[in-house]
Amino acid sequence: MSEASPTRQASGLLDLLLRAGDAWRNWRALALLAATAALFVLLTGLGSAGAARGNILLTLFATLVGLGVLDIGIGAAGVLLWDQAAGGTPRGLRPALVDGFHCALRFLLLAVGAVVLTALFSLAVTLLLLLCRIPVLGVALYAVLFPLLALMSAFYFAAWFPFFVLVGPALWSGATLRQAIARLYALISRKPAQAVVSVILLAVLVFVLSLVLFGAASYGVLFVSGLSASVLDFGAGFGSLLGRAGGAGSGPAIAGMIGGGLVYGLVGAAIFAATILGSCHIYLHLTADMDFSEADAALAEGVRKAREQAARLKHEAERRAREAQEEVRRRAEAARTAAAERKAEAASAASAAPLDLGPAEPPPTEPGLPADAAGTTTVQDGENSPPLPASTDEPACPACGAGIDSEDAFCGNCGHRLRPTG
Repeated sequence: MSEASPTRQASGLLDLLLRAGDAWRNWRALALLAATAALFVLLTGLGSAGAARGNILLTLFATLVGLGVLDIGIGAAGVLLWDQAAGGTPRGLRPALVDGFHCALRFLLLAVGAVVLTALFSLAVTLLLLLCRIPVLGVALYAVLFPLLALMSAFYFAAWFPFFVLVGPALWSGATLRQAIARLYALISRKPAQAVVSVILLAVLVFVLSLVLFGAASYGVLFVSGLSASVLDFGAGFGSLLGRAGGAGSGPAIAGMIGGGLVYGLVGAAIFAATILGSCHIYLHLTADMDFSEADAALAEGVRKAREQAARLKHEAERRAREAQEEVRRRAEAARTAAAERKAEAASAASAAPLDLGPAEPPPTEPGLPADAAGTTTVQDGENSPPLPASTDEPACPACGAGIDSEDAFCGNCGHRLRPTG
């Protein structure tokens, strides 16, 4: 019993994949995808015409609008095909377009996240490769890192295919972006092998289908372009159309390119419809026995804890910032106080110091007297100068002007007789 169950599951999955062609019976989804492909091809042709004439703004505008139309169209068709796969009541075109627009926005967010993760992955690989520039040791390190990084890169880029194949049905089922990621994580963690094998089988089916349909369409395009070469005088078939369209802008050549693009766009719409319905069948088959309430609750709990941790870190950062500001303010106040104290000490020291009146000026000399008579003595050539004359209120020698006492008989300086003998 336990051995027959996986066999029945595998046969059921193959049966569901082989029924992917039932998508062509959903005329709403098929018409929506065909219209999306036609608009995308027309906008791409408009952008090509703008590029041929050097109008970069027109090319950029047409490309962005075309990608937006393609994203919304695939989202709306996915909603309609999900209703078919789940056996629910099919929605009308207007509700499908509204829901498809919401799904397109979520797909866009996922694409942006994928680009960011790829950039971070590339940065990590680059940093590891920089370690291989170390002399001597770098060669051995590169021999080890190269196969590891190659395998990691292969696994990383290959993982995006099943991710986007399975996340689409989760979004088309009405889940939010967070719920879709939680459910996909639960699916991959519980049934990784079944999910990968299912996606590989779907890829093989789509490859075979694309090979057949695009091969048949190419025969038709080449047949008509060959007749156009002789009837419309294009010269060498559809290749000439491509060459003329890349030139100055031949009207029939551009029209032929747009017509061929419409053919391939319609074929691509049919293949896309089968791919979308097949992915919906895979998602329903893998999640038939899974309860996503636990996954949603676990993700909600994880988000709540992450928010609490972020709030805690934010509060801690704000607290540290306030403490740093207080420390800076305290140090600034201490520096101002110290500067004021030093200024006050300098002012008090300056007020307590004696006044410096500068060098004393020599006393003025009397007119008619030599400078030596000013009451000072000078040293010239190591010899003493003659004594200075005394002041006017003291007795002086009449010969040299040196000071004498009233009882002296001779001048002590020049020997002049001051008193007569006897």
